Amino acid sequence: MNPHRPRRRARRAKKRARGESTWDAERARRDARVTAEHGPAAHWACGRKARYPTKEAAIERAAVGIAHGQPFLRAYQCPYCGGWHLSSHAHRDDC
Repeated sequence: MNPHRPRRRARRAKKRARGESTWDAERARRDARVTAEHGPAAHWACGRKARYPTKEAAIERAAVGIAHGQPFLRAYQCPYCGGWHLSSHAHRDDC
């Protein structure tokens, strides 16, 4: 470890001490909001997934996954948060 470069964990602790947001804190707040608004089932259906603001952003991310060997990804709009998520499962109507 380089003594002139702080460890990642220490940087996060300093950010928290200054009141700055960290990725973990943002995710925890989002999970809590989704669970409070829609119940515990929504936490597993939406709260733990990556959320994309638009369908186009989700499709761009799916293309990256497909380029790295993911066999199939589709974008769908979440009924809980209104954002877009990715799924590797075919839509029920597509079966």
